[in-house]
This record gives sequence, structure tokens and C-alpha cells, in this order.
Amino acid sequence: MKTYRLFITGKVQGVNYRSSARNIAEQLRITGTVRNVQSGEVEAIVTGDPEQVHAFIEWAKKGPAMARVDDIVVEESSYQPFDGFTITR
Repeated sequence: MKTYRLFITGKVQGVNYRSSARNIAEQLRITGTVRNVQSGEVEAIVTGDPEQVHAFIEWAKKGPAMARVDDIVVEESSYQPFDGFTITR
């Protein structure tokens, strides 16, 4: 199991990015959390099988239909267990 922190910039707030991220994460059976950051970014922390996490990262580069992702920074993090995938405020 691997944990990664993602910082996504662009038009990513107010476009259902977080709820779409939760749906994709649940489909991929990965856990974690996603939140809006005051600076306008979205931050996600995801834990799971490396192949599934990679698939989530590939989705995050595009996001939902209404989003415009300008950049994504992916950092490997120390392992963090989560109980499901949550949206935090």
C-alpha cells in the first residue's frame, strides 16, 4: 500500500471535483480524503494499491467535465490508513 498527497490547481473548486474524486476513489477501492484549500487548490491524500492509486492520479490530471486542471503536484507520503474516502471542508 502506498500513500500520495496531490495538489491540484486550475478551475477545480465549484465544479464537483471533490465529489467526483470520492466516486472515482470508491470505484478504485482506494481510501483517503479530499478538500478545498483556501488558495483555490484541491488537496487529496490517497492510500491504496500502487496500480489503483496511479489510476486515480491519472484521473486527477483531468478531473470532472467542468474542471480545468492546470497543474498537479504529486508527492509520495508516509503510509496513512484511512477508513473509506471522505470529503473534508
